Amino acid sequence: DAPEAGTTLSISISSSENFTDPLISEEVAVSAGTARLSGLAPMTDYFLLSELKEKEEIIWSETEEFTSGYTSEFVSYASTDEVIISAKLAYIASALAPESRTVIFMHEFSRTKTSWNASGIMDSLIRDGNLCVAFDFRGHGSSSYGGPVTDLIDSPWMAREDFDATLDYLEGRDFGCSGDIIVFGASIGACVATVASSYPEIIGGLAASAVEFLSRDMIEDVLIPRGMFYIAGELDKNVTKGIDFGLDAHSLSEQSIAPTRAVVMEGAMEHGVDLFESYPELIHEAISWVRDL
Repeated sequence: DAPEAGTTLSISISSSENFTDPLISEEVAVSAGTARLSGLAPMTDYFLLSELKEKEEIIWSETEEFTSGYTSEFVSYASTDEVIISAKLAYIASALAPESRTVIFMHEFSRTKTSWNASGIMDSLIRDGNLCVAFDFRGHGSSSYGGPVTDLIDSPWMAREDFDATLDYLEGRDFGCSGDIIVFGASIGACVATVASSYPEIIGGLAASAVEFLSRDMIEDVLIPRGMFYIAGELDKNVTKGIDFGLDAHSLSEQSIAPTRAVVMEGAMEHGVDLFESYPELIHEAISWVRDL
């Protein structure tokens, strides 16, 4: 409704629900339409108290909880075959430092760069001061591709080429981070993570539901992963293609340079990032793994 002259909105933000010592307190005329506040720490839980006043009388009040955000950049860059890759960069600008690492997240077939969001792993690593990157493979999400999306399975090296293009893009940006890169991948993204872990700048990462023969098909050199944590479901299998994801997790770990680990969840049929939803203890183990690399 149209406010009366002199109607104001009082806004207070506090780290506690009682608002005894608010971090921010401001009063603005409702007629201004917008209140812009600054000074909050990123990715922090706060309480917001809003009060509508008419001649100092509070006629409406509401308290809500919210979490402050972080910097998100949506970028695009070229891969092979005139493909344009879409990616999201996420970080806390004030937290990036020479010791910060870059963490690259890769989705599974038929999903997109947002598929890792629900696990909360990316948010935790951003809070740690890392630069996090998630990109869409060609033909997925916002990334272009003129051929059938199944080409990514039939010609898996194209997924590796999209990852390589991501590395090339990041080399052209100066975030002041260290040169250490960590990889997270699910399914075909896990295969790329497995292959990429042999790159000199990659110090390790996590692969959820990786496939050994697809990983080998991505490169011409001998596959020697390193620093990888493999997870899979015991009952996750693709009979048509002869894939047993649990067996592949153990096999790839046995071939990896230490540190390495394989966890196969007993009785689990879940695949890729769905493992984290059904087994949240894996979230803590994944975060601890990369923190210790």
